Amino acid sequence: QAVKRQATTNSILDSIQAVGDLPTAGLKFLIFGGSGTGKTTLAASFPKRLLFVRPEQVEDGSLSIRRVAGIDAPRPLQSPDELDELCAEQRRTNRWKTIVLDGVTKFQDIVLKKILGLKDIPAQLSWGIADQKTWGIVSNELKEHLRNLLRLAQGGCNVVILGGERSLDTEGREELLLMPTVMIALTPSSMGWLHEVCDYNVHTAIRRRTVTKKIMVGEKEVVKQVPVNGENKFEFCLTIGPHDIYQTKFRVDRGTKVPELIVDATYD
Repeated sequence: QAVKRQATTNSILDSIQAVGDLPTAGLKFLIFGGSGTGKTTLAASFPKRLLFVRPEQVEDGSLSIRRVAGIDAPRPLQSPDELDELCAEQRRTNRWKTIVLDGVTKFQDIVLKKILGLKDIPAQLSWGIADQKTWGIVSNELKEHLRNLLRLAQGGCNVVILGGERSLDTEGREELLLMPTVMIALTPSSMGWLHEVCDYNVHTAIRRRTVTKKIMVGEKEVVKQVPVNGENKFEFCLTIGPHDIYQTKFRVDRGTKVPELIVDATYD
């Protein structure tokens, strides 16, 4: 009888509640873009205390956030299993409000290193370094580690994943007049999966700052965007809304207006 009562208590039926009453989860946030376009700076604006995880130090994004208070950082990951160790620490202690993986593309490299049994990954990766079957194994293991990380959001921790960008191969589709698709720089299987499971996918870029000016063209006054010169002539941009090229998305209530672009974006 005790077993029956326990089974009834753990029934899926007992867990039903209004969707508005579901526990608040952390954000699952994916930021992709070229090097030096503000990915790390944006991630560092998320709630503190924040854990900043780096797979390696070839490109050290921490250099741009050294003066930001409330950020912890372990040594660079030597193995993908070390990310699981950090996730286990978060589950035990709920120590951080945000965990940032700064470089999922490089994290994929150390998964490949583990599977191939290499001491290090070549500086210039090529698809010929492993066969198709091995890349499939890499993709599956990468997803397992990232899923373990993303599950921390269920406990209220924000999970932010950063990475470079990759244009999907459009060869052979020219007759369809398709625009190239830019996503996170991973294997095709992994990039599609990661863009799907994250609730917020945004793209970073830098553009020339402009101002609106009225100028005379002959006898007619024309409004024109004029490039700004000087020290602050560039601005950091974040693509949020639906885009023809960048695979961005932003989960909001229906009817909420989301701008296509934000300049100098922060968590707030």
